[in-house]
Amino acid sequence: HNAILHVQRKIMLPTSDKKEGPAICRLIVSANQVGCVLGKGGSIIAEMRKLSGAFIVVLSKDKIPRGVPEHDEVIQVCFCCIVSKNCQSNC
Repeated sequence: HNAILHVQRKIMLPTSDKKEGPAICRLIVSANQVGCVLGKGGSIIAEMRKLSGAFIVVLSKDKIPRGVPEHDEVIQVCFCCIVSKNCQSNC
């Protein structure tokens, strides 16, 4: 989960434009490693969500962008720079 927090620190660098909305990062993960991110019963991903405040999901196969190798998974991490009620729905 340190990788997710590292990504968050890079994404959350201060900007001068102060635009509201989510910052989205997608991580390509080997299918045989995605379980390491999820953890037993989702415990690791739940801890990452708790520590980072991010909305983190493994994208379903129909949501994976073109160009991602067929046997890989995509983890989408969404950070809300300015908290808003509809931020999660924008992720």
